[in-house]
Amino acid sequence: MTGEQKRRISNSMSLSSLTASHSLQGRITAIQGTVLDVVFAGNVPPIDAAVDIKLSENDTLTAIVHSHLGGSTVRAIATGSTRGLKRGTVVTSQGLPFQIPVGPELVGRVIDLNGRPLDGGPCISTEQSFPFHRPPPPPSVCRGTGSLYPTGIKVIDLFAPFTHGGRVAVFGGAGVGKTVVLTEFIHNAVAGLDGVVVFAGIGERSREGLELWQELQERDFMNRSVMVFGQMKEPPGARFLVGLAALSVAEHFRDVERKDVLFL
Repeated sequence: MTGEQKRRISNSMSLSSLTASHSLQGRITAIQGTVLDVVFAGNVPPIDAAVDIKLSENDTLTAIVHSHLGGSTVRAIATGSTRGLKRGTVVTSQGLPFQIPVGPELVGRVIDLNGRPLDGGPCISTEQSFPFHRPPPPPSVCRGTGSLYPTGIKVIDLFAPFTHGGRVAVFGGAGVGKTVVLTEFIHNAVAGLDGVVVFAGIGERSREGLELWQELQERDFMNRSVMVFGQMKEPPGARFLVGLAALSVAEHFRDVERKDVLFL
């Protein structure tokens, strides 16, 4: 493990293990869709911190601080529906960064950006969590290894080969076969690598997400895969953040579990 990887893991672990001496409390003053303005009494939570709104005894809505508006007012983006909220509702925050549970317990599961299961399975309990926002690596280490990554699809390996640590974009209109190609990538990654596949479904149609999950189950690929969804029916805040959630899961497997990761 390189010194830079150790630094990134240390930063992530220290952020995820933060504890606050006391919680901050405020009240909602304005609601515009999923955008909330909150006035706190005294100190305000930092940008990217999580704020919690208790909806019922067993249900809590989480929002993430987007900006400070001056004084004791912050603007936050809700990660779920704000239906039923009203001005004056109490909001609490520990001042901690928004985090997602991570670990091997996620393998084989379909989750949302909060780590809640979407596959009808039991609740997921993990020992660690990663914040969505962490210090980025310096540009000097942001490069591929130069070694080729075989996809198993000959035309791609010949004309547009992948490299380990590299990035590839797949463009195409509706119904042209993008998901079919991605499924083949997953098949060959599961068959040829001792690694994990992390799939981020950003704004996916519910039907398409269900069909992909069912296909991966039928082909026995889910035992090495994690799917993180912010579907089209979800609020904008959930769709906006689900990519960061999936990336946090992928970086955990890469940096902590020391596994090869195919991130889609």
